[in-house]
Amino acid sequence: MPTFTEEYDIITGLIEDNPIFISTDELYRFFFPKTAVVVVLITTFFLIAVRVTEQNTQIMQREKKNSSEEEEKRRRQQFVYKTAYQSTNLMVNLFSSILGSILFLTKVTKLCDATVQEKMLGYESGVNLLVCLQLGYNLWAIPVGCLFVNETILMLLHHVAVICCTFTASFLTVGCNYYTPFMFGVLEISSIPLAMMNFFKDNKSWIRAHPDLYTKTRMVFAASFLYIRWYLFYPIMLDFLRLLGMGILIFDNRVVKILLALTWIGSAFVTFLQAYWGILILKGTMKSFLRKGTKED
Repeated sequence: MPTFTEEYDIITGLIEDNPIFISTDELYRFFFPKTAVVVVLITTFFLIAVRVTEQNTQIMQREKKNSSEEEEKRRRQQFVYKTAYQSTNLMVNLFSSILGSILFLTKVTKLCDATVQEKMLGYESGVNLLVCLQLGYNLWAIPVGCLFVNETILMLLHHVAVICCTFTASFLTVGCNYYTPFMFGVLEISSIPLAMMNFFKDNKSWIRAHPDLYTKTRMVFAASFLYIRWYLFYPIMLDFLRLLGMGILIFDNRVVKILLALTWIGSAFVTFLQAYWGILILKGTMKSFLRKGTKED
């Protein structure tokens, strides 16, 4: 394993031998149009999901007997928007997981044992669609989350952080892009059972009708989250943050320093969220087992 000084010299050499920024021509001909297309496709899917949900939603029982018709209409509309939003989230995560897993299995063969050159340069092609997908989705999710589904502040900050995480892969050639398939693809595998679990939570009748399926979905989510977002994630992210920090020290260009710093801050915040959510998941899982054990006794 190279020393800090050796890695510093290697990164310095990469900066001197390679163009720092992705060409303007590539950004305007491919990256920006692809991101725009992603936003349009996601918006279209969301609107279709809203329409389908409106047509297929059964008359919901009133939460309060004395609630007004206006309150019931507002509640049903909120349910429609949230269901469509979660359906869109599930679609994006499913596509990201499949594409990211394919790229991860075919390109990322060494994980943290890859050379510094491989980690900093990443790939010339193949991952830009994955970056566009995550950037486009999170740009879309912020206004939609605010206007239609009352998204929590924490989740809105998460969307902002993920956007920051895309900066190096979007604009820099030497930006620690080796782990892009994992961070923007494989990581989302655990979001698929999470989306299914959220459907259950918003449809209590589903939980009453299929309690075993709901329990299994929760267990699959907990296991996938802890394995992917703790066991696999932390060695990769700590290595990623370390190399980003070195890049901030080495680069003289102020714009590059800002992009790297924003990516570092966004990545550090995402790392904190994985720890926070993982602890909540562990607590919830332990409570479920304890509750089950008490019932059996």
